[in-house]
Amino acid sequence: MDPFSAFKSEVFRPLAAVVMPGLLAVVPYVVIACNANPDINSFYLKQTLWFMAGVLAVATALGLFIENLGSSIERGIDRCIDHEYLPGHNSVWSLYLSCGQVDSNGRRYLASIVTRLKYINSMMPAVFLFSVGMVLLDLQVDILSGWSMIAFVVLTISTLTWLFRTSTELSEVASNTRYCLLVPEQRPKEYDSNAVTVRRFRHFCYVLGELATSRVDSIDLKGKAAIWVVPDAFCIFFGLKKTKA
Repeated sequence: MDPFSAFKSEVFRPLAAVVMPGLLAVVPYVVIACNANPDINSFYLKQTLWFMAGVLAVATALGLFIENLGSSIERGIDRCIDHEYLPGHNSVWSLYLSCGQVDSNGRRYLASIVTRLKYINSMMPAVFLFSVGMVLLDLQVDILSGWSMIAFVVLTISTLTWLFRTSTELSEVASNTRYCLLVPEQRPKEYDSNAVTVRRFRHFCYVLGELATSRVDSIDLKGKAAIWVVPDAFCIFFGLKKTKA
């Protein structure tokens, strides 16, 4: 029996995209609740198993919400890829879904990419919620000094930046893999697998628009000067600018 078989199956994907990010996000708030309410702490000491089961249930529920946020991040990145520098990206995805190919090394490789992508996209909001919880915990029990807090904030921003960059790269790799798995007759003519990507903050702007409106397909930032892209996205995010109908 292969002891790592669970990590090679569909069982691992919900664990990676739902449970683990949910646990990461909820842990600081559980500690805050235990510190603030002696009854909760007492319940943990007397009924540890039930307490952990409750935490796992809350983490799973929060993880499902976080996974939805991760899907919004993915849609924003896909819009930027398709609209800004890789036309045909969405067509490749649609054609791949309908091609009906049998199992192959390429499809298994793509499955591993998608699992990592789902995990990365879920970890971004999870890390953000965890960081906010740690700041609140520090206000409650003063666990970090001034410089430690600054280092923690810098580490959080660096981690989120790295996760976002990895997400965009995995999205591009997944798109090129799907393109290669299509038979030559099916491949969109406009698709250029060697296209040069745009700066990552442009992807971030489309993600902001999707999170704000859920209508990322109507957002068009192409051709705008770099200095105006971020303000445009924030205006969309805060409802100061309408998307196209």
